[in-house]
Amino acid sequence: MPDPESGPPARPGTGRRRAPVPALSIGDLDDVRPGSLLVAMPGLSDPTFAGSVVYVLDHSETGTLGVVLGSPSQVEIRDVLPGWRDLAVEPGVFHVGGPCETDTALCLARCPAPGPPAGLGLRPVADGIHLIDLDVDPEPLTGCVAGLRVFAG
Repeated sequence: MPDPESGPPARPGTGRRRAPVPALSIGDLDDVRPGSLLVAMPGLSDPTFAGSVVYVLDHSETGTLGVVLGSPSQVEIRDVLPGWRDLAVEPGVFHVGGPCETDTALCLARCPAPGPPAGLGLRPVADGIHLIDLDVDPEPLTGCVAGLRVFAG
């Protein structure tokens, strides 16, 4: 059994001490901001987030909002939001954005510089990515947005 006073145990076969692994503290969350990617640690066993990457949309002292990337569903956008289908990237399906509020949807798209005209229902997140209000008419957004994805939850 290693002596807690002497630090981490030596690596097998090398005799060198392992560097201590820093614990995550609340202060580390200061680096989280809209546009950040949060990557699940390999040891995370919660099946909801195991192996996931979350794109942060908003972060404040009251909480963090983000969507899980890389989880397309089988639900086609044309079946639920037909007006948005032509703006969505292939394969034109909803993406599972997370386990919370699965009856709501968030829409993200890239808007080329210098930016879209005002009044189109767009809210900047970071680096040219915008949240899009799905209650607006999608027609005026044609040519203004690219890479549009809709996330449920």
